[in-house]
Amino acid sequence: MRKGGLNLASTLYCYVGPKDEIREYGKRVLGFRDWNAKQIRAHSPTLKATMSYSDQRTLCLGLVIACLFSGHALADAVPKAVTVSPLASTNKTASGQPITLPAGRTTVSVSRYIIAPGATLPVHKHPYPRYAYVQAGHLAVYAADTGQRYDYKAGDFIVEILDGWHYGENTGAEPVELLVIDQMPEGRTTNTVLKP
Repeated sequence: MRKGGLNLASTLYCYVGPKDEIREYGKRVLGFRDWNAKQIRAHSPTLKATMSYSDQRTLCLGLVIACLFSGHALADAVPKAVTVSPLASTNKTASGQPITLPAGRTTVSVSRYIIAPGATLPVHKHPYPRYAYVQAGHLAVYAADTGQRYDYKAGDFIVEILDGWHYGENTGAEPVELLVIDQMPEGRTTNTVLKP
């Protein structure tokens, strides 16, 4: 066990017993990285005479259990400063293609797009991976070759069609706001190719 994790629970050493010796013993034991009996006996001369080998092992096991359970109780009682809510996890684009990253060094570009109500984007494609998070509005994306329609709303994560012609349209009454992330080979400045 990590020393840091054990120190978090060291305040609960008093559960072991009422004697000051045992409490102090628990403090010292909680700082150990290994829980072998030989090490414990070597570092606890005051208890060596009063506790049998079996009692020392039982005490150690009790301390370990107290630390494990009390650590969870303390973690639940402390307000969390960071909350992580997974939004998406995939290995495929919206059209079912596998996501492949550019070979070699890669540039990550982050942009914010605002698409007015009723606006339609020109037919285009992305030769490299593009991801978008819909922050507001309703967006319809159409695959130009098949006519397949993909609808997205605020809170949706989009893995855009890779190297396939498509276009988007704001189908709602409010602007669509997108946070867009491109992964391109180093040196490229755009990941959008307009259809001639």
